[in-house]
Parts: sequence; C-alpha cells; structure tokens
Amino acid sequence: MIPVAVEFLKENYGAKLRVAQDALDDAEISEKTFHKFCFDPVDVFGGDAVVRRILASRGKASDRFWVEE
Repeated sequence: MIPVAVEFLKENYGAKLRVAQDALDDAEISEKTFHKFCFDPVDVFGGDAVVRRILASRGKASDRFWVEE
C-alpha cells in the first residue's frame, strides 16, 4: 500500500504545483520578485502554532493578524 500512496501523493503534489506555477505565470511575476518576497512563515511568525492559527483565521474578520516588517 505504501508505494501506491507515495505515487498518489506525487501525482497530487505535481498537479497542485502545476496550478501554482500557472497562476504565477499568468500574473507575470518574475523569479527575482518571487524570491524577494518568499519567506518561511514559521521563522517570521515565531512558531508552527501561530502559522496554523493565521491560516485557520482566513476569512474571519474577528481573528486577524497584522504583521509589520
């Protein structure tokens, strides 16, 4: 079962990666700009729990985070 699961995950990841790449290509974002704004959210926000809370709060006005660099 593990080889089947690994193959499924590879295909699923590949499909999502292609969608993300197509969106970047459509937005005409250069690789330089992409790397300029690419960051590790755990490093920036201080921990995995905080990042999960931010992601869970998307769309909820009552639980927003303001981030300043």
